Amino acid sequence: MTAYNVSRTMRQLIDARSWLTVYQLPPYAPEFNPVEGVWSHLKRLLANLTKHSLDQLTRW
Repeated sequence: MTAYNVSRTMRQLIDARSWLTVYQLPPYAPEFNPVEGVWSHLKRLLANLTKHSLDQLTRW
C-alpha cells in the first residue's frame, strides 16, 4: 500500500483488509465526480431564491 495521509488507526484498518483497494484522490476532484457540476449549478440557482428580509419570509 502507498503511504496515505490517514491516521494510524485508519491505516491499520486498511492494511487488515487484503480485499480493500484504496485510491487517494485530490481534495477536490470534480472531474472524477460528474455530479459535482450539477451540484454547482443547483447551488447557484438556489442562492438566487434566498430571502433577504423577514417580510419576504413571512409573505408566504
